[in-house]
Amino acid sequence: MSTRVDPVNRIILALLGTALLALAALGLARGLGRLGQAPPSQPLLDAQRVLAGDWWVMPAVAALALVLALMSLRWLVVQVKRERLRHLEVDATRSGGDTWLRTAAIAEAVEREVESHAGVARARMTVEGRPSRHRHRLVVTLTDRADIPAVREGLTATTIPQLRRALDFDQSEMDVEFVLAPRERRRLR
Repeated sequence: MSTRVDPVNRIILALLGTALLALAALGLARGLGRLGQAPPSQPLLDAQRVLAGDWWVMPAVAALALVLALMSLRWLVVQVKRERLRHLEVDATRSGGDTWLRTAAIAEAVEREVESHAGVARARMTVEGRPSRHRHRLVVTLTDRADIPAVREGLTATTIPQLRRALDFDQSEMDVEFVLAPRERRRLR
């Protein structure tokens, strides 16, 4: 999930939760007979009264539903979209200049090193987040003969510490996902 979306999600969910709690309290008060003389068995909204009352009610409900659908679609698109970084600043605390690395070059170097391990068919890395707090995502495709504990040990003992030393940035996070190569691809090799 995008880091800039988290606060917006919290605010929207808090507002939605508050509105639902208010509606629930209103329905409970109505059901207990605390809101006027209407019997508790009478519906809150009578469809015939709403439809016969004014001509603008149904178009307004349709417009509201359309706006909610568009907002929901936008929210879903933002959830799926990832913030990919193009460059990372290396050791921003040193004086005397800035050093920037392309994340594609970092990813390529890590992918080559991981692919050199026995049993690794392919490796793909992406860097997401903000320059001050970024996350590396590494997907390692393994062959059917891969020794998974050995590959994992190689990553945790050499690849990840080397990446952290090279970037001089201890706050980065690394997600590693192991995927087995599809059977068709294994037959072709």
